[in-house]
Amino acid sequence: MLEASPSHESMAVLIDHNSIRIVSLLNDVDSLALQACSAEDPANWGDIAMVWPRYTFHPENTEFADGLSIRETNLDDAIRQLPDALAWFVLDLKQRRVLTGGQFPLLRLRHTPIDEDGPLTHTTVLPPWWELLQHVAPDTIRSPRSTTLIIADPRRDVLWGSALTRFFAERMLTLVQSGEEWIGKGWDDKPCGRHDLTLTVHRDWLMTPRPELNGGIPRDCLHIGKDWISDLADGQTFRVYQNEALIPIPVELSTFESAAMGRHEVVLYFDACRETIDAGWMWLIEDEKRIEGADASQKLAKAMEEFLADWRMSPFEDGESPEEIIRCERIRIPLVSTGSHMIDCDCPICQMMASESFGPSICHFDGHSLDVDDDFAFSIHPTREAWEAQQKEYAEMNARIEADRKRREELGEDAEDPLGSPWKSTFIGEEGIPGDKFGHLGMAFLVAEIVGWLKTENAEQSDIDALNAGFRDYRTASQPDERATFAGSFKDVLEQLAAKHPDLVSRAADLQSRIDERLRVPAHDDDQDLDVPF
Repeated sequence: MLEASPSHESMAVLIDHNSIRIVSLLNDVDSLALQACSAEDPANWGDIAMVWPRYTFHPENTEFADGLSIRETNLDDAIRQLPDALAWFVLDLKQRRVLTGGQFPLLRLRHTPIDEDGPLTHTTVLPPWWELLQHVAPDTIRSPRSTTLIIADPRRDVLWGSALTRFFAERMLTLVQSGEEWIGKGWDDKPCGRHDLTLTVHRDWLMTPRPELNGGIPRDCLHIGKDWISDLADGQTFRVYQNEALIPIPVELSTFESAAMGRHEVVLYFDACRETIDAGWMWLIEDEKRIEGADASQKLAKAMEEFLADWRMSPFEDGESPEEIIRCERIRIPLVSTGSHMIDCDCPICQMMASESFGPSICHFDGHSLDVDDDFAFSIHPTREAWEAQQKEYAEMNARIEADRKRREELGEDAEDPLGSPWKSTFIGEEGIPGDKFGHLGMAFLVAEIVGWLKTENAEQSDIDALNAGFRDYRTASQPDERATFAGSFKDVLEQLAAKHPDLVSRAADLQSRIDERLRVPAHDDDQDLDVPF
């Protein structure tokens, strides 16, 4: 963000369907904040005023958009005024464009490559259907868009509505009645398998043109702007870490209802489809006679519709419900977890998160589950080209790994290096983990590897509990004498585990040495950033 400076005043022109406004005497931070408001897909000045607080975090920002120097004018007057400004930009809300001129900072759209040798750029976010024209002549405002404006609508009324469950019901019954293997409760043992038929139903829904979508397919509705919405929600993350209140967009925003689905909603939609189809199969399995009758499809659709409504409102593991997760994303704020529930009670990292050792954390759904079936229809990638490129990359990586494995076998290099790290799946460099000034997070990853090994070997739960308790007491000790006492207890636990499980000897010994290294750090340094390798 540029520093505010009275000598760097710029001008903006805002065009909507009802008026043209000139905003003058803008300092640098107000100028960039006003331009950044275009990220929310505003359609009029009222929308700009509503989202303005999301982009004003500098002391010299004007508190409210209505406090800017604004006057209404006409297009000819606006174009005449612009050359007199040191820097200027235009928000064309009618044609969904940003135009810049004069010395306005060069903008770079997020997710586009950075030219290390090029000029300094300011990163911005724009909806996929907006155009960005930079350092143009003022008369360019008169020109129409270079591409046809198509504002996408995810059509939640179709994708989440009764059309979904009706399609599922009709397709499922067609598969059952057209000769597919079907024998009630023994169905899972059949060659086709329930999962295979679930994939068929789900794929057909996503890839079949629908009249309600003007011949488009539901899949396209999921991917029209998911990264854009996710970027807007992520943009509020800095407020979380600065203990500032999040600023959601008001639901009164004129483009709120038709805004794209974000990544979280897309991932949850995938889960919702799979869960609903599975619930439909179970409804049929409960009574095979339900397949019969002219109203079988209607009853099945109704049962799945009720299941889907309940699923959306049901919390995940005592946490947020899908409805709440989607709501957060739709008002464009990050999904914040304060450690109210655990993901895995035996994981030391999860236990640290549950105890709020890290403070609030941001939850992200990466969508990896959508690519498990190796099918473009379900993939998180919006285009087939992107999906095929990833598949090629995976194939090349697997080929390299296999070639390296064969080479090592031929050269007899599979023997373990006695001087190598004892840790099999964890690597933490000498510089440690950024922000982990006490080294506890780095150590938690090492403890987690031991827990994982114990689980794999079906060790007694008491071993895992003792390890986690020893680590918890050690990392929560605040006084020097407590720290030394609990460090000794933690090392004793590791000693006992090593005696009981010889395969853990090297890892237990290495972790003990790290504990000793921590004890050598003077107590008065605890409030400073420590450079201890974990």
